[in-house]
Amino acid sequence: MLQWLLELANALKPFTKVFEYLLLLLTAGAAVYATKRIKAGTKEVHQLVDASERLRAQADETASLLSAAADDAIERMRASINEEIINAAFGQATHDATARSRPAVSAPDQDGSRPTTTTAQPSAPASTPDRETHRLWWQPVVDTKLPGSDQPPRLFWRNNVRVPLPWADTWLTVWRNAETDGVCGVAVSGKANAVDELWRHLQPSAADLLASLPPGSTVKSGRFGIGVTKPNSEFKSDDERRDWMQRTMLAFLAALTPRLKV
Repeated sequence: MLQWLLELANALKPFTKVFEYLLLLLTAGAAVYATKRIKAGTKEVHQLVDASERLRAQADETASLLSAAADDAIERMRASINEEIINAAFGQATHDATARSRPAVSAPDQDGSRPTTTTAQPSAPASTPDRETHRLWWQPVVDTKLPGSDQPPRLFWRNNVRVPLPWADTWLTVWRNAETDGVCGVAVSGKANAVDELWRHLQPSAADLLASLPPGSTVKSGRFGIGVTKPNSEFKSDDERRDWMQRTMLAFLAALTPRLKV
């Protein structure tokens, strides 16, 4: 019996090696598949983070547009009120001067005193320290000299600067997220239809455009599709952050302007 078992074991030895090889192949295949899935998952996570940052930038830009419109309305209202106050004060001054030019015949009050007239003075506009801090932070970027352009970068509330592009209703936006885990970015934006037309114009030479832009840039359709971002954590100071904004803004303008002048 023992001899038979030994003979059976010897007969099965070749098959044991085959099973070992099959097991190794299955293990290697599973490892390759798991690696591919991990890479795909990591890429999807990066895409989601990038999309989130772009949505945040678009929300900031939309908010700044609304804020700019509100600021204009407030300024118009303030100017109208000031004009009414000035007109009222001028009218009262004219009335007082006329009254002083003729004899005053007025009956005293019951207590023997005469009535007095007081003129209300317009109050000074409230200070806006937050906006002043905002302006001072962005001033070096706004002061950037743009070659061949007589339109300087324009500051918008809140936290973005725009430079008009030579394509109707589009501009280059430079923005920053104030949060520590936020990003700074430079990207093409504008009205949706105009951005779509710009993309159709640039799409045939998209690869060439990408090669002309700073490393890490993207060239694709939609608002903020042509742009680049950099995490705040990679900057050592605000000066370094602003310097990156200026250099990147100029690089994008140098690459885009010749391609958009038609």
